[in-house]
Amino acid sequence: MDWKAAVGMVMQDSASLDLASAVERAAARLVTTRHRPNESFVNVPFFYPSGAAATVRVANLIHGFRVSDCGLAYREAEMVGGEASFARRAKRVADDFGLSVAGKMICVDASPAQLSGAVADVGIASARIAHQIVERTIGRGEKEIAEHLQARLSSIFQGQKLEIGPDVLGASSRQWSVSATLEIDRRRIIFDAVANHHTSVYSTSTKFRDLAALERPPITVAVVHDIRAMGSLYGLLAQAGHVLEEDASNDDFKLVVSALALPA
Repeated sequence: MDWKAAVGMVMQDSASLDLASAVERAAARLVTTRHRPNESFVNVPFFYPSGAAATVRVANLIHGFRVSDCGLAYREAEMVGGEASFARRAKRVADDFGLSVAGKMICVDASPAQLSGAVADVGIASARIAHQIVERTIGRGEKEIAEHLQARLSSIFQGQKLEIGPDVLGASSRQWSVSATLEIDRRRIIFDAVANHHTSVYSTSTKFRDLAALERPPITVAVVHDIRAMGSLYGLLAQAGHVLEEDASNDDFKLVVSALALPA
């Protein structure tokens, strides 16, 4: 073997080792553990709507282990006011995985041989339950705001070119569903209902930024229930467009629209 071939093999082996090491380090970060007397906690690579990683608790039993989600799916539901639907939604998902619902927790008993599967199943099921409840609750909140907004706009801007619930084309060629569009003095104003949750805020922010990239961008107005209750989410939303409360007075709606409709 000549020296060039030998050098090539060494470089290839080195690259393989670097790849393997990188993958090992990445895999080690995907699952982390914490241990206490008689219990351990496993962070698994499944995530709740809040962005937190699912955490599974493993506790000793006489002949095995009790695996649970520590009530974290319930906590996620509680954060958006969806706890009333937790028991029903949790039972459906838990049944699909062969798990149990004990009060606010998703759990299952496992033998040492079943432990890895039980940890994965509890983590996946817990995250799935949280996502289903949060999406349903947020969707209901957005719908209530949208219906109120649409009724307000229809009453305030009678005779104007108002369209309820249309799809609008963004710069990315994606069709975005919005709550309403209003055209005044050949300027189009787009209204979108936003619930007080980061999922709803991110969705509207994304569509507003896509619309802002159009050659002739429309004016965008996010409509929320209570600006003060949104905390830091308000700042994220305000970066993408104007923000108005759904219970603002008719005069406030007219003033905002007339100001925005002025030629740039």
